[in-house]
Amino acid sequence: MSDAPPSPATPRPETEPTAAAEAAPAVDPAAAEPAPTEAPTAEAAPAPPPAAEPTPAEAVAAAPPPAPSTAPLNAAPREGTSALRAQLARERAQGWRAQPNRTRLHTALAVLVAVLLGGYLLRLPVYRAVARQGGPFADWAVGKLIEARDPASFELYLHQMGTPEGRDACGELVYLLAGRDRLPPPLAEDEEPEDAVAIPEDPEAIAEHSEALARALEAEDYPELQLGALYTLNYLTSRDWERWERSEELLVLASQLLAHPEDAHRRLAALVLTTRPAPPAAQPALVRAADAGEPDARVRAFAVEALAQLEDPAFEPTLSRALEDPDPLVRGAAKQALARLGEALSVEQLAALVRGDGRLDAVAELIAEKDGPRATELLLQLSQHPDVATRREALRGLSERDEAAARRALEGALTDRDPQVRVFAAIRLREREDGVAALPALGARMASWSDAEPDTGWNELLELHRSLKALTGEDVRPPTPDPASWELTQRGWASVLRR
Repeated sequence: MSDAPPSPATPRPETEPTAAAEAAPAVDPAAAEPAPTEAPTAEAAPAPPPAAEPTPAEAVAAAPPPAPSTAPLNAAPREGTSALRAQLARERAQGWRAQPNRTRLHTALAVLVAVLLGGYLLRLPVYRAVARQGGPFADWAVGKLIEARDPASFELYLHQMGTPEGRDACGELVYLLAGRDRLPPPLAEDEEPEDAVAIPEDPEAIAEHSEALARALEAEDYPELQLGALYTLNYLTSRDWERWERSEELLVLASQLLAHPEDAHRRLAALVLTTRPAPPAAQPALVRAADAGEPDARVRAFAVEALAQLEDPAFEPTLSRALEDPDPLVRGAAKQALARLGEALSVEQLAALVRGDGRLDAVAELIAEKDGPRATELLLQLSQHPDVATRREALRGLSERDEAAARRALEGALTDRDPQVRVFAAIRLREREDGVAALPALGARMASWSDAEPDTGWNELLELHRSLKALTGEDVRPPTPDPASWELTQRGWASVLRR
């Protein structure tokens, strides 16, 4: 045996430990170095005491950092320090595996929020598309739009206005929305629409809504849509929509529906034309609608009212003919229309009507509302007209005038061909302040009265008696239905008037 010291230990290659090495017990690095070899002596030295086993914490602190391991995560842990490191490695691996799961969860939540937000923002366009396409879900989509008070669905609201249910649901919306780009908040129960309208009109909205109304009025294949547009225009009566650029065009389109086969369309079109003065292009349709050839009396009455708004003497013949309409509603409208026309026309304009071919009794009624000598002159002229109705209206107007010429016209009417005119003249003479001046004429008519005259009866004699009694204060035996009393009354007044 050689006494030379052992050669230094060859360093271990830096390779990954094998599974067997992982399983080997950990050895203190200080104890792992070989002790120097000493020369043997005759007598062996006593063995050193065994080193104390380090605690796990000391082992971890003294251990060098582990080399990266390629061992599977589920490999059997080494005892001691290796077991702790393996436990930490497993926890880190589990954290790495959980990180993608958390990322995916966050992404999914973000996508869900985006979808919900986008769906909320896009719900109204989707509802509009479904409503326009029709089908089984169209009514549902329209209901959603009404519930949301969508300001971009004006044309869809027009469709709904053609039915009673739709008007209940959309009437307030179209009234508040027309010409505006947004809607005010919902009305309170005790709040009127006019109180809530504080949103100014928008030019773009006016143009868009006018176009929608024009399309609806021209939609011949969709009568409910036409009716909805007419109802909408009627709902806007209290709105100043005549300031809209296309308001006259809308009225002309409405007037074209006066020839619609449905009564409801014609009636509502005529009603719309009463809310605004009709433009010239719409007036011929109104004249036709006011004629007796229109089967619906309300259409005729509305047309007469619409023509009266124009206050144009050119429509006097139409309005005068309406006085002879078989329906009292139309006759009443014509009378009011002519009265309005008379207020708007001057005396000279009325004089031009006297020379026209209209109903002169209506003209006489209009002239009677005017003051001045020119009006009296026209009434005197008409009191001699061959038409009995014209004479009667002219005398009615003269009876309200104080001029002596008016009294003399009534005195002349005591011998008129028509018994009603004669009776009317007798009554009005006793009501005048200058009626006493008519006593000679009244006495002459009393003396000349004869039961042989046609259509007189004894009523004329009775009214003559009452007029003479009122103007003289004399008490003469009145006539009775008994013919024997008539001559006695005549003789009695002849005696009184001779005194």
